[in-house]
Amino acid sequence: MKRVFILTKATIIALVLSLVTVVAVYAAAGIDIEKYVSVDGVNWEDADESPGPTVTEGAAVLFKYVITNTGDPLLLDPELTYTVTDDVLGAIGDGTLPPGETATFDNDEETAELGEHDNTATVTASDGATTYTDSDAAYYTGVAPESVEIDIKPGSDPNSINLKSKGVVPVVLLGSEGFDATEVDASTVTFGPGEATIAHNSAHVEDVNGDGYDDMVLHFRTQELNLDETSELADLTIYSEDAVDNSYASHVGQDEVNIVPKGKGGKNKD
Repeated sequence: MKRVFILTKATIIALVLSLVTVVAVYAAAGIDIEKYVSVDGVNWEDADESPGPTVTEGAAVLFKYVITNTGDPLLLDPELTYTVTDDVLGAIGDGTLPPGETATFDNDEETAELGEHDNTATVTASDGATTYTDSDAAYYTGVAPESVEIDIKPGSDPNSINLKSKGVVPVVLLGSEGFDATEVDASTVTFGPGEATIAHNSAHVEDVNGDGYDDMVLHFRTQELNLDETSELADLTIYSEDAVDNSYASHVGQDEVNIVPKGKGGKNKD
């Protein structure tokens, strides 16, 4: 006996609506990218608008990319093959994502520069028939090293330095309400164009200017300063480590110097 299936008008309408729903959901399949920025490697910001996090010039800025196949596995949305690029850092990564799954690429970095900056990441994906794309930006703002106050040869005015001296030049890193000089690691401090390091194994702490805040007194060998007859200023620089353990100048102090010739009888004056 042959079976006869009769499709009613209502049944046909229901089938058509079901097909339309599946096609519509399938057409909604796609790819999404979110780009995050961090200046410490711990806290991440979805900084889609300026100014974004602040970071000192020369320190590392880290980026993380999260890619999502926005399709639904229950509706048989397609697996996507994708590539991720950054308009500043170039190629980031690629792979294949099933519907509903995510992939993460992190710790791509660049060195911070002064001013406001934005990087845009783009993901391009395909299911073999359709291409999907998405982009997302991340902002950060680079700032100059923090200024600190120093006093070269405290008690002297002017701060005379004889370039032929075989001695040392004392420099005081002054503490204040907003800056604790005693917390500075003296081994991370340099002075002068020659980036001389401290002449002694340790610095000592005292309130040199009597303002109630402890200062750090350091000494640097004159012959390592790399000053010359035209020098009028000298910088003291404090270095710190960024999120990827690279060294960068976090604080800078500056004071005047007065370059002098030899003293009487050919003796050097400090």
